[in-house]
Amino acid sequence: MQNDNVIACGGAGPPDAGESGARHLALTLWGSKDESNVRLKIADIHKPLMRDVPPVFQDLLEIAAYVYCADQALTRGGLDVDTLGSRWRRLLRLHIPVRCPDVWRSAEVGQVLTQTLEFLSDDVFEFTFYPAHGAPPFQQYLQLSDAGPNSARPNQVVMYSGGLDSLAGAVQESVVEKNRIVLVNHRPTAKLNNRLRALEQLLAAKAGAFKPTHIPVRINKSSKLNRDYTQRTRSFLYVCLGATVARMLGLSSVRFYENGVVSMNLPTCPQVIGARATRTTHPRVIQGFQDLLTLVAGEPFAVENPFIWYTKGDLIEQLIKADCGDLIGPSTSCAHTWTRTKEHSHCGTCSQCIDRRIAIVAANAESLDPIEQYERNVFTDSFPNHEDKTMLATYVARASSVDNLHDIADLFSEFPEVARCLRYLRLDVTSAAGRVFELYKNHAHEVSRAIKTMLARHVDDIFNRTLPGDCLLRIVYETGSVVCVPAVSPPPVTVATEDPGPRYRLRQFRGNWEIVFDGERASIGHEKGLSLVEYLLKNPPKEPVHVCDIEAEVSDVKTDKNGMAEILDPETGKKITLGRNARLQERNLSMDEKDGARRLWQLRRKYAAVEDDPDANEMERREASRIVEQIDEHLSKAVATQTSNAAKAYDRVRQAITRLVKNLTAFQDNQGNGNGVYHAFADHLQKHLIEPSSRYSGSRSSRTRAQVAQTFTYEPPDGVTWSD
Repeated sequence: MQNDNVIACGGAGPPDAGESGARHLALTLWGSKDESNVRLKIADIHKPLMRDVPPVFQDLLEIAAYVYCADQALTRGGLDVDTLGSRWRRLLRLHIPVRCPDVWRSAEVGQVLTQTLEFLSDDVFEFTFYPAHGAPPFQQYLQLSDAGPNSARPNQVVMYSGGLDSLAGAVQESVVEKNRIVLVNHRPTAKLNNRLRALEQLLAAKAGAFKPTHIPVRINKSSKLNRDYTQRTRSFLYVCLGATVARMLGLSSVRFYENGVVSMNLPTCPQVIGARATRTTHPRVIQGFQDLLTLVAGEPFAVENPFIWYTKGDLIEQLIKADCGDLIGPSTSCAHTWTRTKEHSHCGTCSQCIDRRIAIVAANAESLDPIEQYERNVFTDSFPNHEDKTMLATYVARASSVDNLHDIADLFSEFPEVARCLRYLRLDVTSAAGRVFELYKNHAHEVSRAIKTMLARHVDDIFNRTLPGDCLLRIVYETGSVVCVPAVSPPPVTVATEDPGPRYRLRQFRGNWEIVFDGERASIGHEKGLSLVEYLLKNPPKEPVHVCDIEAEVSDVKTDKNGMAEILDPETGKKITLGRNARLQERNLSMDEKDGARRLWQLRRKYAAVEDDPDANEMERREASRIVEQIDEHLSKAVATQTSNAAKAYDRVRQAITRLVKNLTAFQDNQGNGNGVYHAFADHLQKHLIEPSSRYSGSRSSRTRAQVAQTFTYEPPDGVTWSD
């Protein structure tokens, strides 16, 4: 593997010569300040509350610290979008001394540990555990105090960052429900200390006799170990810290508090899809944490996120309702901790700041969150960084796209990533899909409400063009719609090509699309309709093409040359055919829809049993897990719908293409000018793709018998050939 790394922890591991071609990193928590390059301190542990920590939990905390530090110390190959891909995924081979080697070497613990971390970080993990010799006592990590602030023992441990979501969770527990809780706070930088202390005092005043106990945890490491900015394994460190504190207190659960939109985290744009979309509290990760801690504890251990069905706007409203609105301002949500200053606690450009500020406006809570603490105003300031600008525009475009969806099937078609959440939401698939759809519709309404509020407030500035041309309000207003921002930055420019090159070209290039029409060139941001159009333009069909085949061709799931994927029925030994994105290709089914769904449920149970079978090998379990996810994805698309899959596919394709043509035609730049290439391309699609395809848009009688219903075609005029 290109990005291969060997991490020797606590002096364990093979000699360098045994790992040729890999980068080497030595980490150690043990020894004096001069001997160790990683230091862990759990502060303010109150002796009256503490019980002994089992050795296996001491191992757990050290493993988490080593994983977290290795994550930061080993780069992914660069910060820019163009070079991230080749070295993004790292192979991390950790050699760690442990007190309980038999536990950590067990196949079940190893499988849960590696699979959870691999999904969380998008890296590949290998662990080798050694018996620890001369391991220091756990007390070296503790800063003990003689007495606790509360006489009663806490009954819940909560992960607490000082951001809006975890603050709302602390308020819900201590102020509203009057529970005695411990807030475990990982502090990666001292910059937040004053704000956290001020927030702690305000929360204590609100909670009164139920004021929370705060346990700050610090991990200090050599400055040369700070090389990677993603820190994707931080939530693993967090949950292990919380679980260790819970065992000190004799408890068997921990809670994260994070809104469901962030937890499920649909990608907003190409820059954050896949590996760069954080999964810190994704439902699958939460389930993995719970499974691992249950194995380590030897008894049920719960990891929960009670806010999974709330938006950030909902949480702000809850804080205000609990008379804790004055705590909103001192909370800190910004991801860019290294850029914070006394004047600006929030950058205003990261996804967390965008999400927070839009929710604040939507909840009519601006007086509680001063705009002065943001370095940039998300609505009215220029965003000079291209990546930040893309994030901002596509965040809004995504919400508007969701706002226009009609049912659950549309959501899962537009954002297939949601399907991977369903089986981990602790509900049946149908109920979970309905709740996810409702959650994202509520969030879309919040975004729309916030933008409409700010558009009305700045109508004079927009009319007089006194706002920066690349601020959010100008982008939204001057494209004529929140639904689509055809080009983010810079605005598309039509230029004559010096080299004649191809007269007609449509291709993806560095995250955007390049259009060459009759020798004239322009660029455009990504839209789903472009992928569909590209396939038809470059493959003019002799006969109309069924929509299922079109969608299969432009999706990302690996299939055969016919656009189909197959799985093996373990009972009959026969192959069942699935389309890409686990869509059952309706015209290839030999069973009716009800029988097909019933059969898939039977298959799911069989493959789920293989997942849980301790006698199955690792390859069999992973393949079973992949198939279960494929089946879940299909079933999630089938819930709450009475129309056929093919009819839905036809609607999706038709709407995506017509929306593309509409946006191309309506586009205007900051000076109110249209784009000649856009208009010519849109006219071409209308005459040679949409109008010919409308002849086959029926779904009954002769068209159905001729097997051309729900199909599309492209009839290019003479002399038009599209190239890559």
